[in-house]
Amino acid sequence: ALDLVVGLRREGFLQASAKVKESIFQAEANGLKLIVAVVAGNPVSITFVGNQALSPEQLLAPLQRETRTVPFSPNALVSLVREIERLYEARGYFYAKATLSPPVHDGNRDVYQITISEGPSLALREITFQGNHTATVDSLQSIMETKPESVWPLRVWNPRFLQRELIESDL
Repeated sequence: ALDLVVGLRREGFLQASAKVKESIFQAEANGLKLIVAVVAGNPVSITFVGNQALSPEQLLAPLQRETRTVPFSPNALVSLVREIERLYEARGYFYAKATLSPPVHDGNRDVYQITISEGPSLALREITFQGNHTATVDSLQSIMETKPESVWPLRVWNPRFLQRELIESDL
């Protein structure tokens, strides 16, 4: 039933669920008859406008279409918008903003549009500590997971961007 659910979700049936309802042994056929209860729900399309740095697949990944156990609801899109902003922030788009538009009904399909304003990608250049007169800047920075780009010059492998959640855990 999992392959069926995954296939349905890839086609936009995000509320899809399936479970084996019953199996019946048929002696004359020497086999089992399988009854699968399928709930597909209405199909949903999610479109993106303004995304350049991330692909639609990357933006949809937080929905966990193939592995989610909680049925999809429009409330999941509110969470998706927040996750999209975090994905952008992790790539240096500190001011990225994602906005969800109300659904448009196209036949039996609900079409949601998420508009993304990426803004510039900015690397963290410097951390300044104020009020500190005893510890060195290097010793304070070594304690923190947040690091300015200059501490790790191999930017290709490990770009240093300011991330709100990381800063909050550092402090």
